[in-house]
Amino acid sequence: MTFQPGQSGNPTGKPKQKPLRDALLLAIKRVDKDDKIKLNAMAEALVEKALAGDVIAFREIADRVEGKVAQQTIVTGDEEGGPVRVEEVRRSIIDPRHPDGAGVQAAAGTGPV
Repeated sequence: MTFQPGQSGNPTGKPKQKPLRDALLLAIKRVDKDDKIKLNAMAEALVEKALAGDVIAFREIADRVEGKVAQQTIVTGDEEGGPVRVEEVRRSIIDPRHPDGAGVQAAAGTGPV
């Protein structure tokens, strides 16, 4: 088989391999000793953590069910092409028992909430 110049010999590209994803999907589809699919047990454990007050578990559920809260980014600069200023608007959930937001944990790597 001869290839034409400028035409790929493999137009669909190399198949993407995701061995960790494949292993995790296999593991969570297995049935445990109580005839429950492990994915269901994981979901129940996440709900229990959220009910116990785990803010990160609550946020994960909310993000999956409601969708992540949109974060607006506003880019502005002056009319003469001066520096550009970036403003980021964030919304956060605070603990109503603490008016200053104390007790709320930020997700790893996101900075202060």
